[in-house]
Amino acid sequence: MRITGFVVGFGLLAAPALGAPLYSFQNFDIGPKNTVFAGINGAGEVSGYYATGATINFSAALQGFVRSPSGTITLLSTEANPFVPGQVNDAGQVAGTFQSYIGGGPSIGAVFDPITRLFTTVAGSQTVLEGINNIGQVTGFTLDNAPVALVLDRTTGHSSTFIPTTNVLATEPYGINDKGLVVGQYQTYALAGDDRTQGFVYDLVAGTSTLLTPYASNPAGSRSASARGVTDAGVIVGCSVVAGQPAFIRDAGANYSFFDDPAATGGTCASSINAAGVIAGFYTDAAGTHGFIATPAATSAVPEPAGVGLLLLGFVGAGVVRLGRTTSGRAG
Repeated sequence: MRITGFVVGFGLLAAPALGAPLYSFQNFDIGPKNTVFAGINGAGEVSGYYATGATINFSAALQGFVRSPSGTITLLSTEANPFVPGQVNDAGQVAGTFQSYIGGGPSIGAVFDPITRLFTTVAGSQTVLEGINNIGQVTGFTLDNAPVALVLDRTTGHSSTFIPTTNVLATEPYGINDKGLVVGQYQTYALAGDDRTQGFVYDLVAGTSTLLTPYASNPAGSRSASARGVTDAGVIVGCSVVAGQPAFIRDAGANYSFFDDPAATGGTCASSINAAGVIAGFYTDAAGTHGFIATPAATSAVPEPAGVGLLLLGFVGAGVVRLGRTTSGRAG
């Protein structure tokens, strides 16, 4: 595993903002190819995946993992039965999706529990799970002709779907907080090209949606956005779906700032943010995709890795399945 470190300040697209917070960056290659960090919880545990082939896409095998704050890597699956993680909650539970390259089976959303070391399927076939909060809710989307956003309550068994606005082709949520805010991206018929993909935050309690426009005045081109993570305070992180763009942070007052991992040459994506303001995500350079953790300067540094462990897992209601989802929300 390769690790590098940097200390930089977040800034606006054109120049650093006055008073912008100082962050230290640590970059990671967990596997042999292309690492993506998808989630981070309050304890600093990171969920993610890496490619066992040459690229990250959904025709190549992906290996899921959780990285502990001390640096221990727990593999969540085997290559024959891969589990692709989304985000991780404060209890260490990981939302994600099973996929298989044998038999062409359906995708199945599931949650991994670190106490029982079991996966529990919480959605039917042809579903992808991405976000999980601390009060029993998970979010993701169906894999119908036009993906529809769904939220499932694992405590009550209640499930619901939503469409954030009109003229929507597909909706893909990625994060959910304990206050009922869901963030993600949707594709709209109203715009063309990359601009069809727009970020949103949806309020489950009020039933209202807010369009996120971090790149509205972006001189570099596309205004597309994908919201990935949200804290209980309403801070949202995400990125553009266009290569080469910086990641964004939207604070609770709806103000945007932008940043790039110092090693990035092909763009940066912020996948998740915890209550302490620590951000996990990924960036690209000429060698591929790499994970990062951006830690506020006032927070303790991320420890060096202590080891790698492979966890043998039990399964509840999950067999060999195949992930067949859209690729717009993943690194590729």
